[in-house]
Amino acid sequence: MTGRGTVPLIKVPKKVKVNSDYYIEHVLKPLLEESVALLYSGHLDKVFVHHDIASSHTSKFSYAVELKTRLGMTIIPKSEIPVKTPDTSSMNFFGFGFLKRRLHLRRARTIAGVWKMLQQEWKNVSQEMVQNVYDS
Repeated sequence: MTGRGTVPLIKVPKKVKVNSDYYIEHVLKPLLEESVALLYSGHLDKVFVHHDIASSHTSKFSYAVELKTRLGMTIIPKSEIPVKTPDTSSMNFFGFGFLKRRLHLRRARTIAGVWKMLQQEWKNVSQEMVQNVYDS
């Protein structure tokens, strides 16, 4: 989720070991270099990426340097990520709760059905909803 709207959810296959290499190749690159880059075309220097401090998210600082050099985006360094402050992350503050409430109303019967519902509900998040999250 960004101040300009949502970005696609990324499904991690069952039984995949999410280490830093996997996280960079299959999560960060598609998310930042494709989805976020489209939303912030011409203004990538205004993008600051906040994520939790899981070791797979913070262990390869070289990608952060490369991303800053090549595209202008900044990944907030581990040392500057507040510990246990869910209100600083729009996904923690809004996204996960919103999706959980929406799924509770729609009773999927299979894992594939859950994924389909998640994607549909996430696409329904309006720019107005996003703005309300960032304004609160």
